[in-house]
Amino acid sequence: MPFYDYRCEDCGHEFEEQRPVAARDEAECPGCRGRRVRRLVRAVARLSGAGGGPSGGASCSPVGRSGFG
Repeated sequence: MPFYDYRCEDCGHEFEEQRPVAARDEAECPGCRGRRVRRLVRAVARLSGAGGGPSGGASCSPVGRSGFG
């Protein structure tokens, strides 16, 4: 199950919950028990290395370069 970040519209509390995708918009604020919560969008990082490259080690190649050749 994925983790989602939320902010309560009533009290401003930010929190994270692990929820099924089908229930991602059904969160309740743990601070005030409010149901007016907004799911936050966070930046996603693309990591390279730790076994992800053709050599099995860390990669410093620019994104999109295959590393072969």
